[in-house]
Amino acid sequence: MSAVESQATTRSHANSSGPSGIVLVSARTLSFVAVAVVNLAPGLVLGPAMDAAVFLLIGSAVRNGALPYRDYWDHKPPG
Repeated sequence: MSAVESQATTRSHANSSGPSGIVLVSARTLSFVAVAVVNLAPGLVLGPAMDAAVFLLIGSAVRNGALPYRDYWDHKPPG
C-alpha cells in the first residue's frame, strides 16, 4: 500500500461519525432539552411573569381587533 492510499484510508476512518458520534449528538441534545425544561418550568407552573402577562394580554387584544397605544398600552415606551 502506498503512502497516498494509507492517508486516504486514515482520513476516511477519521471522518466517519459512527455510533460514538450519534451518542455524542444525542447527549448534547438531551442536555440542551434538560436545561430548557429547567429554565422554562417556573413559567409553566407559576404562570407568566408580570411583563409576559402584559404582553399576552395586549397580544390577544390586538388579535381580536384592538389597536396598540389606543386601546391597550404598556407603561414602557417602544424600543
